[in-house]
Amino acid sequence: MKAELGGGWHGLLADAARYCYVGFAVRWTGIRCCLTAAPDRCLKDTVGKGTDLAAAWEAENTFLATKILVNADAQTCDAVRNALREVVERQGEGRKQADCVQRILGVGRDQAIRIAGNIVGAVLAEAGYRRAIEAGMTHKLWLRSPSPGKTKPGHQEAEARYRPEPCPIKRPFLVNGAALRFPRDFLSGNWDECIDCNCIMIAKRLVKN
Repeated sequence: MKAELGGGWHGLLADAARYCYVGFAVRWTGIRCCLTAAPDRCLKDTVGKGTDLAAAWEAENTFLATKILVNADAQTCDAVRNALREVVERQGEGRKQADCVQRILGVGRDQAIRIAGNIVGAVLAEAGYRRAIEAGMTHKLWLRSPSPGKTKPGHQEAEARYRPEPCPIKRPFLVNGAALRFPRDFLSGNWDECIDCNCIMIAKRLVKN
C-alpha cells in the first residue's frame, strides 16, 4: 500500500512534528488534523467545525472527560462543559478557557488551565477522529507530544510502533496496554493514559498499488 499523496511516512512525521512545535495544523487530503498539544491555536482552523465539533461536544467521551477532571456533581460538570463550548465556539484561546473554569469552580490558575486543556483536547481529538472517518481516511499514526519531559513512556513507544505500520482507522491503538481510538479517548477506561496527554492522531488514506 502507499500513501495517496506520496511523500513517505517519515517525511509526513517530520512535517507533523515541525508544525506541532509552532501549533499549526497539518493539511492532508483535504482535512486538517488538529494538534492537541496547542489546541487553542487550532481553533481558528477548519478542524472540527460545524457538525464534527458539535457532535464532539455532545459525545459520551466529552461528558466522561469532564466528569473525571471536574470531579463534581452533574450540574457543575455541565456548567463547565457548556461554558468551555461557548468560549471555543467564539474561538477563545486557552487563557479565556481557563478563565471560565476558574470562575465556575473557584480553583487555582494552574488547575483551571489543566482542566480546560484536557477537556478541550478531548473534544478536538474526538472531532478530528470523526472527520477522518467521514473523509474516508483508512489508517492513522500516533504522534507523541514534542514537549520536553511531558511524553508518557508508553506514548513514545506507540509512535515508534505505528510509524512503520500504521493502524487501521477504526482499530484502536494499543498504548501501554490501553486500547485507545485516539489520544484522550477517556471511554477506553484507561484514564491515566488520557489525562495530560498532548499526543495527536495523524490520519491518512492509503491505497493499494
